Amino acid sequence: MMRSILVAFFVSTSTVVARLPCGGYENIYVCKEDDPSTFLICTYGYEYEFQCPPGLHFNAKVSICDWPGKASCDLDEEDLEAENMPLYDDEDDDYISWQMATTSAWWPRRMPTTSPWWTQPTTTTAPWWPRPRKTTQSWFQPAWKPKKVTPRPTMKPRHGQLTDNGWRTRKTTAGYDHRLIRGPSDPWAPITTAVEPTQPPWKKRSTPRTPQIVWKERKAVEQNGIEVKSTTPKPTVTEAAENLTVNKAKCPKDKCKLPACRCPGPDIPGGLPVKKVPQMIMLTFDDKVNDENFQFFSKLFTKDRTNPNGCPIKATFFVSKVGTDFGKVKELYDMGHEIASHSKSYRFPHSWWATATYNDFKDEIEGMREELVIKAGIPYADIKGMRVPFLQIGGDNQYKVLQDFNYLYDSSMVTGHLLRDKRSPVWPFTLDYPVDCKYSSVEPRPKKSYPGLWEVPVARLYGNDGRACSMADSCVPTKTTKMALRYLRDNFLRHYTKNRAPLGIFVHASWFKQTPHALDAMQEFIEKLTQLSDVWFLTVSQVIEWTRKPTPLADLKTFEAFQCKKTS
Repeated sequence: MMRSILVAFFVSTSTVVARLPCGGYENIYVCKEDDPSTFLICTYGYEYEFQCPPGLHFNAKVSICDWPGKASCDLDEEDLEAENMPLYDDEDDDYISWQMATTSAWWPRRMPTTSPWWTQPTTTTAPWWPRPRKTTQSWFQPAWKPKKVTPRPTMKPRHGQLTDNGWRTRKTTAGYDHRLIRGPSDPWAPITTAVEPTQPPWKKRSTPRTPQIVWKERKAVEQNGIEVKSTTPKPTVTEAAENLTVNKAKCPKDKCKLPACRCPGPDIPGGLPVKKVPQMIMLTFDDKVNDENFQFFSKLFTKDRTNPNGCPIKATFFVSKVGTDFGKVKELYDMGHEIASHSKSYRFPHSWWATATYNDFKDEIEGMREELVIKAGIPYADIKGMRVPFLQIGGDNQYKVLQDFNYLYDSSMVTGHLLRDKRSPVWPFTLDYPVDCKYSSVEPRPKKSYPGLWEVPVARLYGNDGRACSMADSCVPTKTTKMALRYLRDNFLRHYTKNRAPLGIFVHASWFKQTPHALDAMQEFIEKLTQLSDVWFLTVSQVIEWTRKPTPLADLKTFEAFQCKKTS
């Protein structure tokens, strides 16, 4: 019996049909109340409406357009919970159980009670295909039959051969062809009109082609009977070659060495063993700083939450000009936090940043740096990094500005798999050599070399459903504090149990306003981690300093870059 399986995939290509005011939620797909075939999402203060294909309804559980019988607009907690693993022991408030939880997988290990049909042994009945004929033959019946001999097709005449009608083939500079010319009766007589090719078309070049620019000089033209010569200057060869300089070489680890250079990859700097490496956590916040979100920062960064050396935990704020109270920015700087540039305008749409010019990035990045110096009173040298809005990098134009104005780092390249896997996260690296799509999934990527410029990649996080997100507030939404805490814990364990690459929790402060239980989960997450002796909450610049000078855990209390900042 032959089994046949029919698998159908339904792909919905929805189209935005409306742009409405925000309904109070963000980055969550929900059904429209009066129309199950329509679903909504709120992004950056605007509500967008999408339409499923005809005959399908939106399924909020899996965020796809599905058959009406399977679609459901209700989200249950059980649909998002993969397992019920406690964060720590409630009876014995001991955090060791968190570290012991690393031995269990994030998915439930349930084996089926019966083996699937494709693993069961085949039946002993006769197969469905026809049986072969018997090979035994009688003595008078031959077991083989002679093959029919088919004549070879008429071949095209080769070079130097004489055809039946007295015509000969010849060679041309483009290679061999079959154009015929009249030749002598002797088939071996040389053809005086044939031209031997200087290089056959199948022969490869011994040296690779080099980029060349051919500049044609304008010819003199006559205008009203007067001869006018071209006045267009002809660029020199040096200028043309400089404009085309592209470094396509892979990063050589034998030449690119710390502290000035580092190749991208998951290997631990300095070759230290994992147990001697601190687990560094970077809390960063994008966009505006004002009274509305400053209350969240006051709850997260209290004086009693310190690193193992007794200094307060720190974060990095990528500040944009729109809606920012620069007085609050100065307060964060005085508390020891790092202030970095985000943009002046936070311009829409995000595709604008992919095509922005050098002057555009100069006005946005360096212009915001000057705003922070003038209005917030932050020293120019202390503003060392930037992050581009929407994580939409702008290629060489963006990174040329960072190099020209002596920025230490960029933190805009998104890296990591789209689904949770067992690969180790990536450590920060320099842009001495261009990176590929493995370490920067968004285009356009820089193609030139920027020695000494560090890249702190945005390593993707993974929600409770295993799907990836770049910003921590854009993963699958959680409905309870316990679910949000498990989401943060699982991403911490992914770094802590592997190569201890710096964990970046990059968020927008609006997450805590739209999801109040996320703030409670973040506070408990910080509270538990500050009790460990190998976990540090640091700024992006501090993480780079450790990467440049890898220092074992035992010597970190005296490590200069991790010392407390003197407040003014």
